[in-house]
Amino acid sequence: MEHMEPEQAPPPPASPANPTPPITVNATQKEVKMNMPTPFTGDRKRLEEFLIETDMYFTMNENTYNNDNQQIIFSLSFMKDGTAGSWKQSFWTQARENNNLGTWDQFKRVLRDSFSTSDKEGDTVTKMETEMMSGQTADEYIEQFKIYS
Repeated sequence: MEHMEPEQAPPPPASPANPTPPITVNATQKEVKMNMPTPFTGDRKRLEEFLIETDMYFTMNENTYNNDNQQIIFSLSFMKDGTAGSWKQSFWTQARENNNLGTWDQFKRVLRDSFSTSDKEGDTVTKMETEMMSGQTADEYIEQFKIYS
């Protein structure tokens, strides 16, 4: 009887010199814990504060919010009450009909066009005329200052 040796498996193929790295997806990237943006209600005086806070949040969490749609939808989620809530519904409906939310920069521009004070200079003059300083309007206060100087 002939002695048979067990067959050996062929050796594994040689590894390439530069192996291809595996494809990874960071779907569970953790967000950096920090204060969330203050909800925006449509108060024109709070618009820039809201935009700065959202930009700061995106900067700290750039791996999570790394495209325009994510940034816009995140921002819209903080617009629930007041005129901003109504504006959000209108914006969302129109964007979904067009199947396009636009870019983050376009979104900020539309927000500013919709909520910025249209006449900042006039508003400032009106505020100066009506604000009270020591129980007097600015004009009355200035006249008193002129008398005493």
